Amino acid sequence: QERGDSCATVGAADGGCPLERVGPCRLGKKLGEGSFGKVYTAKNEESGGIEVVKVVVKRSVQSLAHVRDIWREATLLPKLVHPGIVVVHEVSHMPRHICFRMEMIGKRNMYQVQRAHGGRLSLNATWNVGLQVASA
Repeated sequence: QERGDSCATVGAADGGCPLERVGPCRLGKKLGEGSFGKVYTAKNEESGGIEVVKVVVKRSVQSLAHVRDIWREATLLPKLVHPGIVVVHEVSHMPRHICFRMEMIGKRNMYQVQRAHGGRLSLNATWNVGLQVASA
């Protein structure tokens, strides 16, 4: 399943899709990028559903703290079941990548939500987000 360091078909537009498939999912366009990897849309060809896949390139993990954080995410998130926490369907370890298959929950991240509210969330909105995180 793993290809080289480039992806000539699916996701090539973002200039660096390292994989074409993860499990039953075919990767699509890049949704975003964080400190640990890139996140792509993915079509689950078994269920027909849309998921997201976070791809972490192992060589980009430079410190023991990052290894610890990725380990926590890979071992704890799949066990959590709560309406306020994204469902992790599978964590795959490949020779060059760690991939997290997750449910698709929306099209906006917190930064985009803040920008839509003029750069700041109201105290009430911030309180509601905090309560959701705390209850998780």
